[in-house]
Amino acid sequence: MGLVKRPILILGVIFVLIGSLITIRDYNSRVAVSCAVEPVIPTVDVKVLNVTNGNIVRGFILAFRAPLESPNVTVLDPETGRSPVYRKEGALYVPVEPPLPLRLFRVEGLGNTTVEVYWQSPYTTVVLDTPSFKPVPGGFKYVTTTDYPFWLGFYAEIENPRGVIRIPDNGSTGIVLNDDSVNLTILNRTVEGVPKFLKILYPREGPFVLHLEGSVEVNGTEKNYSYEFPTRNTTWIRIEKGFKFTSMRLYSRYPFGNETEKCTTTHQVGLEGPLSLSLGLLMIFAGLLWRT
Repeated sequence: MGLVKRPILILGVIFVLIGSLITIRDYNSRVAVSCAVEPVIPTVDVKVLNVTNGNIVRGFILAFRAPLESPNVTVLDPETGRSPVYRKEGALYVPVEPPLPLRLFRVEGLGNTTVEVYWQSPYTTVVLDTPSFKPVPGGFKYVTTTDYPFWLGFYAEIENPRGVIRIPDNGSTGIVLNDDSVNLTILNRTVEGVPKFLKILYPREGPFVLHLEGSVEVNGTEKNYSYEFPTRNTTWIRIEKGFKFTSMRLYSRYPFGNETEKCTTTHQVGLEGPLSLSLGLLMIFAGLLWRT
């Protein structure tokens, strides 16, 4: 009798093992997808910063203004070992060679002084003269006309804007920013006051509406405005030559939320589904019964 039970016991164990392998393979072969939110890198991210000599900057230094008279000054970065030379050009010091990103900004002999630094993010996809903008005392200035397409979306945040932004639609000019007003020619509206901030948003997906938000200063008080302009004819936006600003963050490809979701597959597709899982469990159950 014991000789009869032994093959049955062995067969039951085999059933349990095969069923377990099928179940484990089914579980491990399912597609595993993990998603992470990644920031969208702006095309242009430049601003004027007040940095204490020797402090952290983490970016390109396009120019700086400091109480110095030397025709050439060396900027030291003890952490990266870089020591770029800047030459005096009017009221600013500009790099002699194309700048490299610095972590620390220190000028020997300057002391614990605040320096006006013209900074660019090291993560931007545009470096220095593409599009062409030039640091000038108190801000930046476009020196050539620059076009940006709308079909991938567009987003810009600009502080202290001055100049013309052309948005071609039905022959309209777009936005004219003067020292005492914002003339929204695309809407036939004028906002009185000193322009302090401007935000432009055009989604890469419908509804195709140009969103304009901003603020002006009137007698020391900040006043906000917000408008929408439905359009289907607009395909690009142009920042005209001579446009000035103290900071700009501009995205030429911009989804809502200022972020994208990137997903990766971590397992290959193999046996899957309820059929293989049921078969594995059934064989385990049959093997256990057979052993008894």
